[in-house]
Amino acid sequence: MSDRILFSPVGSRDPFSGGDDGALVHIVRHYRPDVVVLYLSEEMANNEAKDQRYSRAAQSLNPKVSVRKIESAVPDIHRSDVLIPEFRSILTELSSKYPQAELLLNTTSGTPAMQAALIALNAFGLPPTQAIQVADPLYVSSENRCLPVTSAALGVLLQRENLRRLVENYEYEGARSLASAACIPESARLLVIGAAERRRLDLKGAQPRFQGSPFTVDPRKDLSEAVSALEVLRKKGTWLDFARSITPIVDDLVNKRLGVPRRDLPREFPSRFGMLDERTRKEWQPFLDFHQRVRNNAAHELVTLDDKRIKDQCGHSPTKLLSLLAEATRADLTLYDQINAEIVSQVDGAPLHL
Repeated sequence: MSDRILFSPVGSRDPFSGGDDGALVHIVRHYRPDVVVLYLSEEMANNEAKDQRYSRAAQSLNPKVSVRKIESAVPDIHRSDVLIPEFRSILTELSSKYPQAELLLNTTSGTPAMQAALIALNAFGLPPTQAIQVADPLYVSSENRCLPVTSAALGVLLQRENLRRLVENYEYEGARSLASAACIPESARLLVIGAAERRRLDLKGAQPRFQGSPFTVDPRKDLSEAVSALEVLRKKGTWLDFARSITPIVDDLVNKRLGVPRRDLPREFPSRFGMLDERTRKEWQPFLDFHQRVRNNAAHELVTLDDKRIKDQCGHSPTKLLSLLAEATRADLTLYDQINAEIVSQVDGAPLHL
């Protein structure tokens, strides 16, 4: 009869990461379970099939350990609400099969949703388990980095998952409110605040938030920043805001290209556009088409817009318009996705006990 059973999702940092134990190996090393149950996503199952890297790593520490593998049947491994019943079924089966054993949970490996699901099941005691968090070696230098997780950690994980969803949906104001009280690294908190300020083009406010990061802010590059923020509107599908936000960007772009004092320029955009050289007019014709066929209607009438209607009306897709704007302003259309990835990486990599 087994004394200890370890149920462990498998993540990208397993079995080893940068020369250090991944969470799976570290728990096996210090808790010496008799049975290890690996929960494998499709990607991790493919890795295991190639060279048995996860099972071999566990058995290298204890040749007598029994390794059982479960390939995930869940289509979306990033949804804790779907994973909770899946995990509960597995853990209930293990508890019935080994009624006298201590059931350990690895709450560090796998997706954040997997971690949150296991913490929730541990908190409610369905079935009774001992959850274990493995701290990152950057934060803990001791030989044993295993930390028993209490139910208080449930709030931290749920908080972080909510923050992740807000960030990945570009809802930075909501993420900023949550980040103010969330248990996350200070550097991640600054990035969230900075993203909120940057997206509303408060570049002076955002500038100090990104110091020391790869996403430095130059307030002089207001046009390129505006185009980067415009890409967020396209991804969110807020088409009326998208249509109305293009106008001041194109206005400034044309005015700067003309290099004429604003007081000397015609008021109407088509007249100013006509003052551009022939090559530029030809290259930027989609902006005039958009202004005349889409923007004016969006500004003065109650209309319903989507990407298809924009293309049907002016002959150019939002993606094409943004590509032209990015080329003209040297804007990075991936900026906010890069910022999001960094925020999520820092939050996911932080221990529950900061």
